[in-house]
Amino acid sequence: MVLDLPPRKARAARRTRLALKYGTVEICQPRHCSTAGLPKSMTLQLVEVEEINPPPGVTAIHWRLLTTHAVTTVAEAHQIVAWYCQRWRIEEYFRVLKRGAIDLEAAMVEGTNALLNLLAMAAVASVAVIRAAGPERRASEVIAPHGL
Repeated sequence: MVLDLPPRKARAARRTRLALKYGTVEICQPRHCSTAGLPKSMTLQLVEVEEINPPPGVTAIHWRLLTTHAVTTVAEAHQIVAWYCQRWRIEEYFRVLKRGAIDLEAAMVEGTNALLNLLAMAAVASVAVIRAAGPERRASEVIAPHGL
């Protein structure tokens, strides 16, 4: 499969070719598990993705993705990889929301309603920041003082 990797701080954007494998695996319970009542093993689906001929000096992509979703076709394996790639966007969104441009973790509000209102506004603002400027800028650089 071919995948377009977005840029990251230490990596330029690039198009890469990947080998894709999938199958069923059984994961055994850890030897020293102290939680009672857990099954001795669990059957999961494995999707393994490995980069073919990465650029010189670049660490090759090698993902082993475990899932409970059915993976019996190449199309289903591609779907698991696509969902995994969305995880990057989700992590970026929460980073902007919590500690980045919005910095929700530093907010000082009292009361559940005030917190819920702030969270609703911050959720919309985080998307606007990511779309307009990327996660490295502050919300005040992107959003007008009187709203979106």
